[in-house]
Amino acid sequence: MMPQPYLLYGQNWGRKVTPVPEHATSSDGWCRVVMEMGLSVIAVGPLKYPWWSFGQEHACLNDPQGPFSLVYGRDMRKETLLYRLRL
Repeated sequence: MMPQPYLLYGQNWGRKVTPVPEHATSSDGWCRVVMEMGLSVIAVGPLKYPWWSFGQEHACLNDPQGPFSLVYGRDMRKETLLYRLRL
């Protein structure tokens, strides 16, 4: 199944939806790449194994001391989760 980013636009068709690349070296490295891209909200899911391996990206998004906080959703295997950049 192909990703369907148009679901994230809502009524604002001018909103830019940007795919975020994998970063295999470290969760800090992935977080840094995301922040350098200027993203303030990240949507993840629903994803099926092996698409989401709960690796570096997952560690960055769910680190209580990290730059992102969960604002919507519970299980990325069943629904879209939204994370935002902490201010």
